[in-house]
Amino acid sequence: MNTVGYPIEIVEVLNGFVGNRRDLAFEQVEILSASEALYGFAGWLTSRPERTVMSSKDDAAIIADLVHEFCKVNDLSELRSGWEKVLIHPK
Repeated sequence: MNTVGYPIEIVEVLNGFVGNRRDLAFEQVEILSASEALYGFAGWLTSRPERTVMSSKDDAAIIADLVHEFCKVNDLSELRSGWEKVLIHPK
């Protein structure tokens, strides 16, 4: 993957850096933003030895379980009522 232009924190995640976020030099970061969590989740998926297959033809239960596990480990908030009404998917 071409990571030119990405912040170094994102490059580390995409290159499989997996560690406790509190061990990073950026101690002032206490709560992940939505984009940080998404990049972190993608980094975790790409660094796992198990393969994760996602498509409209595959069972979504495994990805839902992985999202739940990632959110729990990272102390991310629970889903809010109506969140799906403001979600926009890229075309």
